[in-house]
Amino acid sequence: RIIKNISLTQIYFSMATGLPTKKKTPTVPNAEYKLQVTCCEYLNWYEDIYYMSDTVASVKLTAQQAVRNSKIQKKGFATSDIVIFEPRNGYCGLFVELKVVSPYLVSNPERLKAQMVTNKKNPHLSYDHLQRQCDSMKKMAAKGYKCYFCWDFLGFEELFKNYLNGTNTNNRSNTYTEVK
Repeated sequence: RIIKNISLTQIYFSMATGLPTKKKTPTVPNAEYKLQVTCCEYLNWYEDIYYMSDTVASVKLTAQQAVRNSKIQKKGFATSDIVIFEPRNGYCGLFVELKVVSPYLVSNPERLKAQMVTNKKNPHLSYDHLQRQCDSMKKMAAKGYKCYFCWDFLGFEELFKNYLNGTNTNNRSNTYTEVK
């Protein structure tokens, strides 16, 4: 059966989640986690590539664990989902923040969507999660790392291969954006 008007992202999503392909990608619990697992499984094929994957967002911490975790993290720094420790072409490594959909506004592709995290106990401590992630990646880019938002496995694969090969990232899949 031929399915018309279906993007590669939707086909990948269907393969990764086991859900049927639809014209509009459905909201699925843990979809970002499943994308992260798929990307990490792909990286495991490279024996000499070392990486670290952020796990805090994918687990529910007890109150004691949350307190302990907050004490050993840099305040205000948002760790990317995948950090690859492989210096290439003048870069120290690669930071990739995974999303299920583009974090940019359709009307203005240069501008991030707002994703507020509300602190119910201290409302003045609320912050824009996407902006914090972007700011953290900008700081790492200034220190010599290559940094991206990516919202599709095919995009991740393309940007990773381009990073390893030192080729110019032409973003054929249109599913990732460099953060500078």
